[in-house]
Amino acid sequence: MSDITIKLIEEDTEIPELKPYEWDVVVQGRPFYVARIPGFVHTIKGWGEPIDLWAWPRDEKPSYENLVEYELDSPVAWGLEYREQRYIRSKWDDVMLRSGAVTTITRNGIPFYDVFGGRNYSVPKAIVLIGEIGEHPLEFNTIGFDEKMIGRKIWFRSQPGIITRYIKGQCCVMVAPDGIDHFKRPPEYENDDLFDDWYDEQELKLDCLAAHNIDWFRE
Repeated sequence: MSDITIKLIEEDTEIPELKPYEWDVVVQGRPFYVARIPGFVHTIKGWGEPIDLWAWPRDEKPSYENLVEYELDSPVAWGLEYREQRYIRSKWDDVMLRSGAVTTITRNGIPFYDVFGGRNYSVPKAIVLIGEIGEHPLEFNTIGFDEKMIGRKIWFRSQPGIITRYIKGQCCVMVAPDGIDHFKRPPEYENDDLFDDWYDEQELKLDCLAAHNIDWFRE
């Protein structure tokens, strides 16, 4: 049997200097820090796994009064909002009713990314994307992820680029060529005039969750 025992924070407990994780935990609109306090196990899970993670409001100093036990599976609260709309469209002499649908992935209650399509497509797709978001190199579960990525060097179609901006609500980044004048047209589109203007731009808008020609790691 495990010799691990439960030990909670008490009123006379001397709280050590804590180094919080970068997890972006928000509870009812209020941001919290999370840190491990060695020796203060509040839960033993499964096959004897000790949990010594504690949380407290970011605008306060950790104390007996504000420390709470942390047992979340994910620091960020990811959610889905599915919406349908109806509208009238006129084209030439025809007037018709049309519909549109979108599933919005939310991050701590704030719109993060849209997946367009009916519920049979967009809802399952959004659920899959939430799983991928947790493993993404841009670390979307961390505090200030949108600021930390600015200046990150990447490869786009094997060409050097650098992230200049993050577009909130779209999970997109603006990427500028780094050390080159512009991004070259990929060989498979060499004779496609549609790519002329796109590759003359000084910045490209790239979808973080859909662009498959990005290597997020460049020295």
